[in-house]
Amino acid sequence: MHIPHSKKFYRLIESILKKLILFFKSTKNQKLTRAALSAIYLTHQKEQFLLKTQKNENFIVHCDELISTNIFVDGSFDFFKFEKVVSIIKKSNHLTTLVDVGANIGSIAIPALTRNYFKEAILVEPEEKNFQVLMANVYLNGLRKKVTAHNIALTDEDNSSLYLDLNKEKNYGDHRIFDGLVTSNTIGEKNIRAIRGATLDKIAPNLERNNSLIWMDTQGHEGIILKGAKQSIEKKIPMVLEFTPRWIKENGSYDYFKLLLCYSVVYDL
Repeated sequence: MHIPHSKKFYRLIESILKKLILFFKSTKNQKLTRAALSAIYLTHQKEQFLLKTQKNENFIVHCDELISTNIFVDGSFDFFKFEKVVSIIKKSNHLTTLVDVGANIGSIAIPALTRNYFKEAILVEPEEKNFQVLMANVYLNGLRKKVTAHNIALTDEDNSSLYLDLNKEKNYGDHRIFDGLVTSNTIGEKNIRAIRGATLDKIAPNLERNNSLIWMDTQGHEGIILKGAKQSIEKKIPMVLEFTPRWIKENGSYDYFKLLLCYSVVYDL
């Protein structure tokens, strides 16, 4: 598993585990079911998170944020779309390897693994805070041996440098690659963060058509990622991606979607 050497990350994991153990040891209400248990706690950074436990998986989620709110209230976020995809491809796909690009805190990958839709997953999440919570959820659900995780952004060139424009409206799934001119003032004023970039072909070179699925939600950056995924496209790996014309136009990446013309079947979910 690829994990950045970050002391903050390990302190986060340690904090989560200690508080979980304390919570379950201290509760005296034996009638509480795992589906109903929840707790609010603080990390070492004094930021509030929520613990959601249910039958199939457990989640650490952000407080007061779109995706996390849906997971905490409903138990999932957009997972019905994933299940629809599985129902479409399962007759010709053995469902071994999931590649989740823009994995966020694991809203798709965690239940995909805990509910045995896939045996392993390659996770890509560029935003550091989301990545920390994602890894907390991997550990919390006992999935560390099934996951390879990358705190990077996918793009069309390996070993590249990119900038991430962080969403400030309580939607941590809406961070976007920043294509404008970056200066020290820009980074300070617009909450821009420098991140590393790599291609899909680099981080997932051994995918096979009959056992893999690429799930991609990158807020308009999909076309650029496709340019760096020629091996997967040539193999016709089943792929799910978001198609938002306005964002694609802003990136000037319409032409890269023509790479997908080799696929014989397209579904609109």
